Amino acid sequence: MAISSILSSLYDWDLTTDANAPAVKRIFDVTRKLANAALPGTHLVEFLPALNYLPEWLTTWKKDARSWYDRETAMFTNFNDGVAERKVRLWIFIWF
Repeated sequence: MAISSILSSLYDWDLTTDANAPAVKRIFDVTRKLANAALPGTHLVEFLPALNYLPEWLTTWKKDARSWYDRETAMFTNFNDGVAERKVRLWIFIWF
């Protein structure tokens, strides 16, 4: 119920249909990944901070983090672009 209210308020999604189900599943997957990544002791770099200075091509966790960041940023940017597009269409409809 809370997720329906939040997504409806933020992105103007109608969650009574299955049209947005893949996006909702992906949001839950992102949340699960973030929760797992934030667990203490998940990455060796927490115990050996010097590993943070290694180049990205040597560290798999940096590559994974960059990949997640790029993918999830694109997803949420697309959600926001959809809202902006509907807002423009609404204003055009109102004025013409």
